[in-house]
Amino acid sequence: MFHCRAKKYFLLILILSSAAWGQFGGGQGTAESPFLIFTGEHFVNIGKNPQYWGSHFHLMNDIDLSGHADNRYQVIGVSLDEPFQGYFDGRGHEIRHFRKSTSDFFYTGLFGVVLGRRAQICNVGLIEPEVHQSFGVWTGAIVGLLYGSLENCYVERGSVSGFANVGGLVGENFHGSIVHCYSTASVSHTANGGGLVGINSGDIEECFASGSVRGNEKVGGLVGWNDPEGRICRSFSTGSVVATVQGAGGLAGLNDGEIYASYCTSSVGAAKFVGGFVGSNMTGQVWNSFWDKQASGQATSSAGEGLTTAQMDSRQSYINRGWDFQEQWRICDGLSTPRLRAILPPASDFGCPDGVDMKDLLFLSKGWAQPRFRADVGPDDGDGDVNYVDWSVFHQAWQTTLGDDAYNELCDLAPLGGNGMIDFADLYQLIIRWGGRGAEGGDISPKQYGDEFVDYADFAVLARQWGH
Repeated sequence: MFHCRAKKYFLLILILSSAAWGQFGGGQGTAESPFLIFTGEHFVNIGKNPQYWGSHFHLMNDIDLSGHADNRYQVIGVSLDEPFQGYFDGRGHEIRHFRKSTSDFFYTGLFGVVLGRRAQICNVGLIEPEVHQSFGVWTGAIVGLLYGSLENCYVERGSVSGFANVGGLVGENFHGSIVHCYSTASVSHTANGGGLVGINSGDIEECFASGSVRGNEKVGGLVGWNDPEGRICRSFSTGSVVATVQGAGGLAGLNDGEIYASYCTSSVGAAKFVGGFVGSNMTGQVWNSFWDKQASGQATSSAGEGLTTAQMDSRQSYINRGWDFQEQWRICDGLSTPRLRAILPPASDFGCPDGVDMKDLLFLSKGWAQPRFRADVGPDDGDGDVNYVDWSVFHQAWQTTLGDDAYNELCDLAPLGGNGMIDFADLYQLIIRWGGRGAEGGDISPKQYGDEFVDYADFAVLARQWGH
């Protein structure tokens, strides 16, 4: 009898595993063996199978959802009763052309509801999404309602619109955590809309938004309403903010929570309850935070400290308030406002992290049709930074020549193409690139580290990132 039951259980497990295998590219949905997502069809199958919404998933490729728009895409996690409670790791990949236009769901986004302390979405980018909800009250490009965590996620370009609680990344962060995320999508709404999050009652740390935001009331460059339990730390916004009725702020339309060490350079406009940093600061507290009085067009704010553009571009302004430029921030002193170290600048933002503009186009043109000099040689074939790891690799190859066991062609940086000897000319190339990113000379495609040649592929990356 026992053996018969064991056989039945084994067959049941086998049947379920076979069903999942047909839906995804492999795996069993566990932390040790996550379901593998290789195609757009695999990803869409997550939404079609609620029984797997508590499972683990890994995205294995960049995918395109243009063939799965609107009613052909089932939102993952449709309600508080049927949320996504699993773990989704994008592994640095991107999802392109997500389209969802509906009036049927209260929770709209790539994921509708993400619920649970262990529920997490991380390491994924959403490129050019179009998310539009004509009736619902929780709309975001990646998540409608978040009661879990987002880490290292981003939205580039595209647009998000909805009735209320609308954000470029998340509609409402309800006691969740958002860390090292950003959005450049434009946002429009009736009430409670922000470039990153519509309503925040959780934690937002080291994030930014640069998309335009427009709504009737409670409109903010980063957050529409930071409620009494909301906390924003080391974040910024730069997109234009317009409230057609009332309540517009460069960083937050309404603040009842806490904001620390943040800034905004957004232009801001509203008929009343308008401020350069926050539109209204009711019961909230703001520390060591700034807005640009010239860029915003607003000389006053109910919280925050107003500075001139020159002061906003000065490192000293922030050091005087205890900002950390060793671990948390970086700045092109005198040229631009601070950028977050935790979020790498666009690959085509060469040198100073001040946005992709004419200086970067000039830099690219100088390296056109030329192989690049490289100094990012360790570990293996580089990690994106020129630092002590590369120095260690370089030291091992010092004064070796072609044919020696210790010779490393990656360290043979000069003259162009190398000369079969690791010497002072190569050391000079390492030194002048110290502290920089591995994408040297404009070679940024494919995938950040390039293909050893500066050409149209690199220009395409720069054009896509222009102005960000």
